[in-house]
Amino acid sequence: MKENVSFYQGTHESVFVFFQGNLYNRPELLPFLEDKLESEAQLIFELFKREGTDFASNLLGEFAIFIYDKKKHRLFLIRDHLGTKPLSCAILSEGFLFGNDGVSISKILGINQNLLKKYLVQQYQHYTKDYHLLPSKKVFRILPGHFLEYDFKKSRLIKYWEPESISLVEGKSYDQHFFEIRSLVENAVKVRSQHIAEFGVHYSGGIDSALIATITKKLYPRTKPKAFAWIDQSLLDSGQFEADWMKESARILNIDLMGNELSPHDYVEFLKNPWNMSNTILEEGVRQKADQNGVEVILSGWGGDEFISIDNKAVFTDLFFSGNWKSLLQCYPISNFPRFIWMIYYHVIVASTGFRVPRKLIHDKYYEFFKKAKINRAVPKNKLYKWKTRNDLHRFYLYNGHIAERLEDWYINGQLHGLEYRYPLLDKRIVEYMFAVPSAILVSKDCKGRGFVRDMLNHFFKPEQLQFFSKRDSGMLTGLIELESKVNEVLINELKDIENCDFLDFIDFEKLKREINFNLNSNMNIGNTDYHILTILKKNKENSSFFFD
Repeated sequence: MKENVSFYQGTHESVFVFFQGNLYNRPELLPFLEDKLESEAQLIFELFKREGTDFASNLLGEFAIFIYDKKKHRLFLIRDHLGTKPLSCAILSEGFLFGNDGVSISKILGINQNLLKKYLVQQYQHYTKDYHLLPSKKVFRILPGHFLEYDFKKSRLIKYWEPESISLVEGKSYDQHFFEIRSLVENAVKVRSQHIAEFGVHYSGGIDSALIATITKKLYPRTKPKAFAWIDQSLLDSGQFEADWMKESARILNIDLMGNELSPHDYVEFLKNPWNMSNTILEEGVRQKADQNGVEVILSGWGGDEFISIDNKAVFTDLFFSGNWKSLLQCYPISNFPRFIWMIYYHVIVASTGFRVPRKLIHDKYYEFFKKAKINRAVPKNKLYKWKTRNDLHRFYLYNGHIAERLEDWYINGQLHGLEYRYPLLDKRIVEYMFAVPSAILVSKDCKGRGFVRDMLNHFFKPEQLQFFSKRDSGMLTGLIELESKVNEVLINELKDIENCDFLDFIDFEKLKREINFNLNSNMNIGNTDYHILTILKKNKENSSFFFD
């Protein structure tokens, strides 16, 4: 069951429905009509007749929906709860345009040069990106958990899903919460993997991707799923660094582990891709491998860090500001005063003010090459990376574009390979559940963090083995630095051509070239992350060419 696309118009009816995506609770929505429904679009038609747009909050799945009510002269665009299916639109005097790809719609309708420059500058940012920003004034994105209503006079963007308003559930033990959340996670994997002829799993080396692989093996013990890793295939073959552990964990799970074989040429070519927004370039190597192996769907553990396996940085802040000192002092007893003071500094002062996180739009390592008069890097207050409660941090991830940007990037680039991504840990039921779990529960068993996920993995791995799961292992980073070193050798030779791009007048190229020459003469490794600016500059140049070719 790959992504469904269907259209429906009822007999003698004035309502038209277009549906794209997958629904996992379809039988529960209109059980008395289920046998008569021929498509998801027809289901949405029937729901809309009975409930209006209220039906959207009850859907479980990933979807983009267009509804046109001809009689009432209104149309609706509905995007799924987490934003797995991207959706952009433009309201024009001569009509209405919508689709998954806001970048291409912007190109079709014309680029605003000032907006394009802001759009390019965002590539140097991280948490402070403005997800709404596109290089055309006429195009805007529908946000996750929202729908657009348009009556051909005015439009409204309406939020239909508010998990942050869910109340905390008190009175349950850790074990009760654990069994309930484990059941949700297993079901989230099951509904996204059943009836798929050939699916694979993302195996980043992190604990969340290991969880998805583990549950997959539990559900399908006789299969040997293909697992795709960011780590370089040559490191897997040689057994360097943590590659040994990745191979050992794959052996334990009986999954077919495949490393990345992205070449420097592939890397540079992918920088020409205008839909690579989140700079996860190694993922293109995963897509190539999946394509070569006939995989249609990849199950990814991405999104776990933001909800079910959120680390304790927000938990301790939440305990402090909610006054739950008993739970907090179990992890940071005053008897260990230096550690207690460190907790106050990092989990209270830093977390609630955000002052240690750069309060700048552009990171210092990039900003030193900016012409200062050209760029204002003051961060709007609503974009500061700070929190006082765990709810604050969950909401930050949901609504600042952190989640939606990557989902849009991977959706469009996956489609170019005939590949669909599914994210079990971004199931709306899991997200809602985590908003309701008190922070005290998450440290009631121990203070290590990510207890739910670690306990789900205990069936396959020993507790001491779980410490080896890490997306930041030295093997992967070493392979990436070697790759970037070769890429930068190419990009240094292209610097003059990049410099000729009219939209990069905010970069001090002379200073950048002096820095490069100094480092080359000093035999410094040009794969160093400071040279990542070359990658972004190349991407900037190619993006501007895309919009004006």
